[in-house]
Amino acid sequence: MSEFIDVILGKCKFKDRFYVTNHFYGGYAYDCEEGFGNVSYADPNTVIDLAEASKMTVHLAGASWKAIGREGFGEVVSVEEARKLVEELRAKKRT
Repeated sequence: MSEFIDVILGKCKFKDRFYVTNHFYGGYAYDCEEGFGNVSYADPNTVIDLAEASKMTVHLAGASWKAIGREGFGEVVSVEEARKLVEELRAKKRT
């Protein structure tokens, strides 16, 4: 599912820019026939699901990942690892 139709922008394709900022939100970007777009402040699980469906990786963005020993700031991880890290960060922040 790396492609989709936007009613205004036409046929679109995800860029390799799926990112998760923390356990609250993430985002992604896409190019279309009639322009481009991006989504910010999306649920991180939705972002990871879209990356998985598009067979792409996920970037960890920001400093919040340091709380669980990760670099963040562009670190690239697999979809499976992104799911685990979001849950790990969520659990860490609950305590």
